[in-house]
Amino acid sequence: MDRCREPGAAPAVGRPDGSDYDFGEVHEIGTVYPSLLEVTDLDGNGRPDIIGLDWFTPALVYLQLEPGKFSDGSKVPDLSFSGFAPSTGFATLDVNGDGAFDLVVTRGNHHGLTTFSNDGTGHFPSGHALGDRSLSSPVVWDIDDDGDLDVAAVANDESYTSNSELALYINDGTALTLQRFVPFPLRGYGLQVANVTGDQRPELLLEDGGQSPRVNVFEQQDFASMVEVQKISASGATDSSGLWFQTGDLDGDGTADLVLVEDEREPDIERVWIAWSRNGVLTVAEPVATLPKDGGNVAGGAPRIADLNLDGRMDIALSSGAFDMVALLGQPDLTYRLISKVYPTAGSVIESAIAVGDINCDGCPDVVGVQVKTVRAFTGVGCARR
Repeated sequence: MDRCREPGAAPAVGRPDGSDYDFGEVHEIGTVYPSLLEVTDLDGNGRPDIIGLDWFTPALVYLQLEPGKFSDGSKVPDLSFSGFAPSTGFATLDVNGDGAFDLVVTRGNHHGLTTFSNDGTGHFPSGHALGDRSLSSPVVWDIDDDGDLDVAAVANDESYTSNSELALYINDGTALTLQRFVPFPLRGYGLQVANVTGDQRPELLLEDGGQSPRVNVFEQQDFASMVEVQKISASGATDSSGLWFQTGDLDGDGTADLVLVEDEREPDIERVWIAWSRNGVLTVAEPVATLPKDGGNVAGGAPRIADLNLDGRMDIALSSGAFDMVALLGQPDLTYRLISKVYPTAGSVIESAIAVGDINCDGCPDVVGVQVKTVRAFTGVGCARR
């Protein structure tokens, strides 16, 4: 059965409402160490593939040849740069309108943005460099409302002492062009774009690079300036070593909510928080789960929002600091039921490398993570039957 090519009900073995969803077998996809992951169909065969960011190369690609079977990871060939050009983030979008997902990679050390054209088979034989700033956290959306997806990224100087800027790359349907830089009133790193106010104009959410981990929400004024409208903190913990966040419509009201994961040293835990979108603003973040860590290891982190058990409600997936893959399954009363499965071996988990997709084409979403130079897929079982 290939539900990627033959859509239909998932072959669930649990309850019709998906309440029996759990992690089943864990499969090894490849032995590499990407720091970011995305699941998307790169070769147009209807099956989702896996693409991972590597610090030293633009990306690593695993093509799904048949349900659950992937090609050996192949590196996207890079351009020649003067000096080291570390890859700091990536995104996929159809830049040239040929129907295939192309790749854009942000680079550090003043090497700007690199675009790689997909030849339709999931390979990226040619690339083009744009700009000479140090960039990270690329996001994709239609900035100029012309029907073509564009790219924005965070620009910082290498010393990280001055405020950040938003780099705007506009797509004319054939290629991206660097249009302008818009100043932020602070220094930040992680970037998300989402409609949290309900006004149909997306806001920008930037992780504050200051001493107190928080997410700042900005409205853009025709991309000439940024107006800060909110600051969202997780806990105000006295000793926090990391903050990750993701946006998504958790309650189905048409506006984006905010999930934050904070790594706390005292006590040695990770805590998951949600700030709900209510009446055009985000509420004060409230805790929804507390996760243990293993001996102070900073391993968990970046959440992903998706309907894992296909019950129509959004769930949250993340790798925890106790070497578990974790899913928080949304309940009708907006609480969450936690399920988890331990990674097969002990060792470092890459907190930012997590993605969701049907990697074995059985109709039930799976979660992909990275541990000890290995990409691992946690298969989902017990999805809702419809």
